[in-house]
Amino acid sequence: MVARDVKKNRSPRRRNEPVLFVGDLGNENLKGVSLDEDIVMPHALIDLSIESYDMMDDAGMPNPEVYKVNGRPYAIGNFARRKGAGAVKLGSDRYTEDYYGVLASILLFNAFPEGQSKVFFFGSHAPRDYAFREDLMNAVEITWEVEGMGKAKVFTVTEAFAFGEPEGGYLHATLGADGVTARNTEKLRKGETLIVDLGGLTTSIEAADSGVIDYTSAISHERGIRDVIEDFEKLLKLYHPKEMKGWTPRPNVVREGLRTGKLKRGGGAEINCKQAADEACNPLVSDVLRYMDTFASGIENFSAILLTGGGAGLLEARIRRALPDYDSIYVAEEDRTQIHMANAWGGMKRAKLLQAKGVL
Repeated sequence: MVARDVKKNRSPRRRNEPVLFVGDLGNENLKGVSLDEDIVMPHALIDLSIESYDMMDDAGMPNPEVYKVNGRPYAIGNFARRKGAGAVKLGSDRYTEDYYGVLASILLFNAFPEGQSKVFFFGSHAPRDYAFREDLMNAVEITWEVEGMGKAKVFTVTEAFAFGEPEGGYLHATLGADGVTARNTEKLRKGETLIVDLGGLTTSIEAADSGVIDYTSAISHERGIRDVIEDFEKLLKLYHPKEMKGWTPRPNVVREGLRTGKLKRGGGAEINCKQAADEACNPLVSDVLRYMDTFASGIENFSAILLTGGGAGLLEARIRRALPDYDSIYVAEEDRTQIHMANAWGGMKRAKLLQAKGVL
């Protein structure tokens, strides 16, 4: 297990040196990482009319979820959901300037106090979207004029790169803060590793052998932690109707209840929700075990398993219990409350590695 260290040992940026930025636009949350800032926002986007935008602007109360990007107004996050934003876009519909690019530019806006004229952007994608890597890069590699919260900033993405989400988790687990030195997880670096990325809508699996990632091995399955959370919320109302009546727990409270089997309320009270948590988690745990067992002829062919993605912290204990004889299960980030950032932090280490090698 490894701790977050991506921002240690920073050196001042030289004049005209590009800024590095990682965008992990997951199906549940948008994550952005610079050398100085981590950004997390709910994944939702909807167009706004010019009239609606001007009305909010004239009221003099800036909304942190309303922006104008290259002249077009948008709402993101929970505000967008309230305005009727539909399901997140997938496949070729996702990697366009007016969707992926807009979301990426808003992450940039929130990550930097001023605009940047030379941004090297590293964007993650699920293994199933490997065919859309060029689309991802083309969607961001332009100049973005972003207005929001009473400010205007301009960002020019001069170079864009794509990397797989499981790869990000693996690099975070095996590379040091500088992106060059190795971490102390020798089994992950020198053996054959099965990487399991538990995302919001998908579960992706990839293999690495002696530190070399086998991109051709990657597969994605259409089931993720959001399915578990939705089932859990329904089961809470079914098994605890009195306690749940009139109460909608915050997402972090729901996740912690799912992980621990105890849902905390105010004043120190808590609901024993183990039955609901088990029933919600068990189907995905069974699916993950089946995915792993059929991948490359079974887990016995791997010296280690690495769990990453936002669902890793929620399902880790259950996966360990299901594999009692397998003693080499690792998690990409030691702080389970921050496991959703591991793939993005690994993306930043990848950027530093390429920079150190003179590729950038």
